[in-house]
Amino acid sequence: MNINKAFPSKYLKASDLDAEMIVKVKSITFEEVGPQKDRRPVAYFEGIEKGVVLNKTRSNGIVRASGSEETNDWVGVDVVLYPSTTQFQGEEVECIGIRPPKHKKPVGPVPSGEDIPF
Repeated sequence: MNINKAFPSKYLKASDLDAEMIVKVKSITFEEVGPQKDRRPVAYFEGIEKGVVLNKTRSNGIVRASGSEETNDWVGVDVVLYPSTTQFQGEEVECIGIRPPKHKKPVGPVPSGEDIPF
């Protein structure tokens, strides 16, 4: 048995993605996540049961796709979910990235100080 099936996650993980996929934002909720029960935004997408916990970088990907920093404006926006890696506590770990679709020009400027790859 795959270990990920033995310990299923409530949220989408990079290992759940086989490749990039274009998805439409269905809703943004605010949920308590992690051991500290931090209140974080979570994006849900049409056709996918699990949500993606948003951090600043993922949120900025949706901002660029939608042209708005208001989470209410993100519903109905197409974005790309893709498996990626990032540095966490000195280790390279898998993560999910979010960016605008390539067929659609990103809206708005990239926030200063953020290095967000396309």
